[in-house]
Amino acid sequence: RIPEAAKVSYQYFKDEKSVDMSGKNLEVGHQNAIPGVVGDIVRIPYRALGAEDMFFKTIASRQTLNQLAYREARNMGMTNSFEISAHVKKRLQKPPQDWMQQALDNANYQTAQKELGKIGNSIIALSNRIPEFGFIVPFVRTPTNLIKMFGERTPLAAANLLFPFSQEMKANLSGANGLIARDTQIARMVVGTSLMTMTAVYAYQGYITGGGPKDPQERAIWLQNHQPYSVKVGNSWVQYNRYEPFGTIMGVSADMVAISKSMSEEESSNVAG
Repeated sequence: RIPEAAKVSYQYFKDEKSVDMSGKNLEVGHQNAIPGVVGDIVRIPYRALGAEDMFFKTIASRQTLNQLAYREARNMGMTNSFEISAHVKKRLQKPPQDWMQQALDNANYQTAQKELGKIGNSIIALSNRIPEFGFIVPFVRTPTNLIKMFGERTPLAAANLLFPFSQEMKANLSGANGLIARDTQIARMVVGTSLMTMTAVYAYQGYITGGGPKDPQERAIWLQNHQPYSVKVGNSWVQYNRYEPFGTIMGVSADMVAISKSMSEEESSNVAG
Protein backbone atom coordinates (compact mmCIF):
# COMPACT_ATOMS: atom_id res chain seq x y z
CA ARG A 1 0.00 0.00 0.00
CA ILE A 2 3.02 2.31 -0.04
CA PRO A 3 2.40 3.45 -3.67
CA GLU A 4 -1.19 4.35 -2.77
CA ALA A 5 -0.04 6.21 0.36
CA ALA A 6 2.59 8.07 -1.67
CA LYS A 7 -0.06 9.12 -4.19
CA VAL A 8 -2.35 10.41 -1.46
CA SER A 9 0.55 12.22 0.18
CA TYR A 10 1.63 13.88 -3.06
CA GLN A 11 -1.93 14.93 -3.86
CA TYR A 12 -2.27 16.62 -0.49
CA PHE A 13 1.07 18.42 -0.80
CA LYS A 14 0.13 19.65 -4.28
CA ASP A 15 -3.32 21.15 -3.59
CA GLU A 16 -3.87 20.72 0.18
CA LYS A 17 -6.84 18.46 -0.46
CA SER A 18 -7.06 15.08 1.22
CA VAL A 19 -7.70 12.06 -0.92
CA ASP A 20 -9.45 8.92 0.33
CA MET A 21 -8.85 9.69 4.02
CA SER A 22 -10.41 12.76 5.59
CA GLY A 23 -8.02 15.55 6.48
CA LYS A 24 -10.24 16.96 9.23
CA ASN A 25 -8.16 15.32 11.95
CA LEU A 26 -5.03 17.33 11.17
CA GLU A 27 -4.13 19.31 14.24
CA VAL A 28 -3.68 22.67 12.52
CA GLY A 29 -6.73 24.16 10.86
CA HIS A 30 -6.32 25.00 7.18
CA GLN A 31 -6.80 28.71 6.54
CA ASN A 32 -5.53 30.43 3.41
CA ALA A 33 -4.80 33.70 5.22
CA ILE A 34 -2.27 34.65 2.53
CA PRO A 35 -3.56 34.04 -1.02
CA GLY A 36 -1.61 33.35 -4.18
CA VAL A 37 1.93 32.14 -4.71
CA VAL A 38 3.22 33.84 -1.54
CA GLY A 39 0.65 31.96 0.52
CA ASP A 40 1.61 28.68 -1.15
CA ILE A 41 5.26 29.26 -0.20
CA VAL A 42 4.44 30.27 3.37
CA ARG A 43 2.32 27.13 3.84
CA ILE A 44 5.00 24.70 2.61
CA PRO A 45 5.78 23.46 6.15
CA TYR A 46 2.07 22.91 6.81
CA ARG A 47 1.61 21.11 3.49
CA ALA A 48 4.64 18.91 4.20
CA LEU A 49 3.24 18.02 7.62
CA GLY A 50 -0.16 17.27 6.12
CA ALA A 51 1.37 15.15 3.35
CA GLU A 52 3.33 13.10 5.88
CA ASP A 53 0.19 12.73 7.97
CA MET A 54 -1.84 11.48 5.00
CA PHE A 55 0.89 9.01 4.02
CA PHE A 56 0.86 7.19 7.35
CA LYS A 57 -2.89 7.49 7.82
CA THR A 58 -3.46 5.82 4.46
CA ILE A 59 -1.15 2.93 5.34
CA ALA A 60 -2.82 2.50 8.74
CA SER A 61 -6.33 2.62 7.30
CA ARG A 62 -5.54 0.10 4.58
CA GLN A 63 -3.93 -2.12 7.20
CA THR A 64 -7.20 -2.17 9.15
CA LEU A 65 -9.38 -2.77 6.09
CA ASN A 66 -7.22 -5.71 5.01
CA GLN A 67 -7.37 -7.17 8.51
CA LEU A 68 -11.15 -6.92 8.61
CA ALA A 69 -11.60 -8.45 5.16
CA TYR A 70 -9.17 -11.29 5.92
CA ARG A 71 -10.85 -11.96 9.28
CA GLU A 72 -14.25 -12.08 7.60
CA ALA A 73 -12.97 -14.59 5.04
CA ARG A 74 -11.58 -16.84 7.77
CA ASN A 75 -14.82 -16.63 9.74
CA MET A 76 -16.65 -17.75 6.60
CA GLY A 77 -14.55 -20.91 6.58
CA MET A 78 -12.19 -19.99 3.74
CA THR A 79 -8.77 -21.63 3.93
CA ASN A 80 -7.46 -21.45 0.37
CA SER A 81 -5.11 -18.47 0.02
CA PHE A 82 -6.33 -17.61 -3.49
CA GLU A 83 -9.94 -17.68 -2.36
CA ILE A 84 -9.15 -15.47 0.63
CA SER A 85 -7.20 -13.04 -1.55
CA ALA A 86 -10.10 -12.76 -3.99
CA HIS A 87 -12.53 -12.14 -1.15
CA VAL A 88 -10.33 -9.43 0.36
CA LYS A 89 -9.92 -7.70 -2.99
CA LYS A 90 -13.67 -7.74 -3.62
CA ARG A 91 -14.60 -6.45 -0.17
CA LEU A 92 -12.07 -3.61 -0.34
CA GLN A 93 -13.64 -2.27 -3.51
CA LYS A 94 -16.51 -0.91 -1.41
CA PRO A 95 -15.86 -1.44 2.32
CA PRO A 96 -18.80 -1.22 4.76
CA GLN A 97 -19.20 2.06 6.62
CA ASP A 98 -18.32 0.52 9.99
CA TRP A 99 -15.08 -0.79 8.48
CA MET A 100 -14.23 2.69 7.25
CA GLN A 101 -14.81 4.07 10.74
CA GLN A 102 -12.54 1.44 12.26
CA ALA A 103 -9.93 2.25 9.63
CA LEU A 104 -10.11 5.96 10.46
CA ASP A 105 -9.90 5.21 14.19
CA ASN A 106 -6.77 3.12 13.68
CA ALA A 107 -5.25 5.77 11.42
CA ASN A 108 -5.77 8.38 14.13
CA TYR A 109 -4.40 6.03 16.77
CA GLN A 110 -1.22 5.15 14.88
CA THR A 111 -0.53 8.80 14.08
CA ALA A 112 -1.26 9.85 17.70
CA GLN A 113 -4.22 12.01 16.71
CA LYS A 114 -7.08 10.41 18.61
CA GLU A 115 -9.64 12.72 20.15
CA LEU A 116 -8.56 13.87 23.59
CA GLY A 117 -10.42 13.61 26.87
CA LYS A 118 -11.99 16.38 28.89
CA ILE A 119 -8.76 18.17 29.81
CA GLY A 120 -7.31 18.11 26.30
CA ASN A 121 -10.58 19.22 24.73
CA SER A 122 -10.88 22.06 27.24
CA ILE A 123 -7.47 23.37 26.12
CA ILE A 124 -8.57 23.25 22.49
CA ALA A 125 -11.86 24.97 23.40
CA LEU A 126 -9.88 27.69 25.17
CA SER A 127 -7.81 28.29 22.05
CA ASN A 128 -11.01 28.87 20.09
CA ARG A 129 -11.96 31.66 22.48
CA ILE A 130 -8.44 33.14 22.82
CA PRO A 131 -6.67 33.17 19.42
CA GLU A 132 -3.25 33.86 20.99
CA PHE A 133 -3.56 30.61 22.94
CA GLY A 134 -3.91 28.66 19.71
CA PHE A 135 -0.14 28.54 19.21
CA ILE A 136 0.20 25.67 21.72
CA VAL A 137 -2.73 23.60 20.44
CA PRO A 138 -0.68 21.76 17.77
CA PHE A 139 1.57 20.58 20.59
CA VAL A 140 -1.21 19.20 22.78
CA ARG A 141 -2.92 16.35 20.97
CA THR A 142 0.07 14.41 19.64
CA PRO A 143 2.24 14.49 22.81
CA THR A 144 -0.77 13.62 24.97
CA ASN A 145 -1.65 10.64 22.80
CA LEU A 146 1.99 9.50 22.75
CA ILE A 147 2.07 9.51 26.54
CA LYS A 148 -1.11 7.43 26.58
CA MET A 149 0.38 5.00 24.06
CA PHE A 150 3.47 4.73 26.25
CA GLY A 151 1.43 4.13 29.40
CA GLU A 152 -0.66 1.30 27.99
CA ARG A 153 2.51 -0.58 27.01
CA THR A 154 4.08 -0.57 30.46
CA PRO A 155 3.66 -2.44 33.76
CA LEU A 156 1.43 0.48 34.82
CA ALA A 157 -1.28 -0.90 32.56
CA ALA A 158 -0.63 -4.49 33.61
CA ALA A 159 -1.05 -3.42 37.25
CA ASN A 160 -4.38 -1.71 36.43
CA LEU A 161 -2.95 1.65 37.52
CA LEU A 162 -4.04 3.49 34.37
CA PHE A 163 -7.73 2.63 34.46
CA PRO A 164 -8.75 5.90 36.16
CA PHE A 165 -7.19 7.74 33.19
CA SER A 166 -8.29 5.43 30.37
CA GLN A 167 -11.77 3.98 30.42
CA GLU A 168 -11.19 2.63 26.92
CA MET A 169 -8.30 0.50 28.16
CA LYS A 170 -10.47 -0.78 30.98
CA ALA A 171 -13.24 -1.68 28.53
CA ASN A 172 -10.75 -3.42 26.24
CA LEU A 173 -9.26 -5.59 28.97
CA SER A 174 -12.65 -6.49 30.41
CA GLY A 175 -13.82 -7.72 27.02
CA ALA A 176 -16.54 -5.09 26.78
CA ASN A 177 -15.16 -3.97 23.40
CA GLY A 178 -14.82 -7.53 22.10
CA LEU A 179 -12.24 -10.29 22.30
CA ILE A 180 -10.08 -8.82 19.54
CA ALA A 181 -9.76 -5.51 21.40
CA ARG A 182 -8.92 -7.42 24.59
CA ASP A 183 -6.21 -9.51 22.91
CA THR A 184 -4.76 -6.42 21.22
CA GLN A 185 -4.60 -4.56 24.54
CA ILE A 186 -2.89 -7.47 26.25
CA ALA A 187 -0.41 -7.75 23.38
CA ARG A 188 0.50 -4.08 23.77
CA MET A 189 1.23 -4.56 27.45
CA VAL A 190 3.30 -7.70 26.85
CA VAL A 191 5.37 -6.21 24.01
CA GLY A 192 5.97 -2.91 25.79
CA THR A 193 6.90 -4.49 29.12
CA SER A 194 9.19 -6.97 27.37
CA LEU A 195 10.90 -4.12 25.51
CA MET A 196 11.39 -2.23 28.78
CA THR A 197 12.99 -5.30 30.37
CA MET A 198 15.23 -5.99 27.36
CA THR A 199 16.32 -2.33 27.26
CA ALA A 200 17.31 -2.48 30.93
CA VAL A 201 19.52 -5.52 30.28
CA TYR A 202 21.34 -3.90 27.34
CA ALA A 203 21.57 -0.56 29.18
CA TYR A 204 23.40 -2.31 32.03
CA GLN A 205 25.79 -3.74 29.45
CA GLY A 206 26.39 -0.32 27.91
CA TYR A 207 24.74 -0.93 24.54
CA ILE A 208 21.75 1.40 25.12
CA THR A 209 21.97 4.89 26.61
CA GLY A 210 19.54 7.21 28.35
CA GLY A 211 19.85 10.97 28.60
CA GLY A 212 23.33 10.85 30.09
CA PRO A 213 24.85 12.75 33.05
CA LYS A 214 23.47 16.18 33.93
CA ASP A 215 26.68 17.57 35.41
CA PRO A 216 28.36 19.64 32.63
CA GLN A 217 31.84 18.21 33.18
CA GLU A 218 30.69 14.62 33.47
CA ARG A 219 28.47 15.07 30.43
CA ALA A 220 31.28 16.47 28.30
CA ILE A 221 33.41 13.39 29.05
CA TRP A 222 30.45 11.04 28.54
CA LEU A 223 29.57 12.55 25.14
CA GLN A 224 33.03 11.71 23.82
CA ASN A 225 32.05 8.03 23.61
CA HIS A 226 28.27 8.09 23.89
CA GLN A 227 25.17 9.61 22.35
CA PRO A 228 21.95 10.32 24.30
CA TYR A 229 19.03 7.93 23.86
CA SER A 230 20.82 5.71 21.38
CA VAL A 231 21.60 2.08 20.61
CA LYS A 232 25.16 1.01 19.87
CA VAL A 233 25.41 -0.73 16.52
CA GLY A 234 28.98 -1.78 15.81
CA ASN A 235 31.04 1.33 16.53
CA SER A 236 28.19 3.75 15.88
CA TRP A 237 25.31 5.11 17.95
CA VAL A 238 21.81 5.19 16.46
CA GLN A 239 19.17 7.33 18.18
CA TYR A 240 15.87 5.68 19.07
CA ASN A 241 14.06 8.48 20.90
CA ARG A 242 11.97 9.49 17.87
CA TYR A 243 10.60 5.98 17.43
CA GLU A 244 7.44 6.50 19.44
CA PRO A 245 5.87 5.17 21.56
CA PHE A 246 8.74 2.70 21.93
CA GLY A 247 11.33 5.48 22.19
CA THR A 248 9.79 6.67 25.44
CA ILE A 249 9.61 3.12 26.81
CA MET A 250 13.29 2.53 26.06
CA GLY A 251 14.31 5.98 27.30
CA VAL A 252 12.56 5.59 30.64
CA SER A 253 14.08 2.15 31.14
CA ALA A 254 17.60 3.28 30.21
CA ASP A 255 17.35 6.33 32.49
CA MET A 256 16.19 4.15 35.39
CA VAL A 257 19.24 1.93 34.89
CA ALA A 258 21.57 4.93 34.87
CA ILE A 259 19.99 6.34 38.03
CA SER A 260 20.08 2.99 39.82
CA LYS A 261 23.86 2.75 39.42
CA SER A 262 24.29 5.54 41.96
CA MET A 263 21.75 4.13 44.44
CA SER A 264 21.64 1.42 47.03
CA GLU A 265 19.73 -1.75 46.22
CA GLU A 266 16.82 -0.61 48.39
CA GLU A 267 16.69 2.84 46.78
CA SER A 268 16.83 1.28 43.32
CA SER A 269 13.89 -1.01 44.14
CA ASN A 270 11.89 1.96 45.41
CA VAL A 271 12.54 3.91 42.21
CA ALA A 272 11.44 0.97 40.09
CA GLY A 273 8.32 0.57 42.24
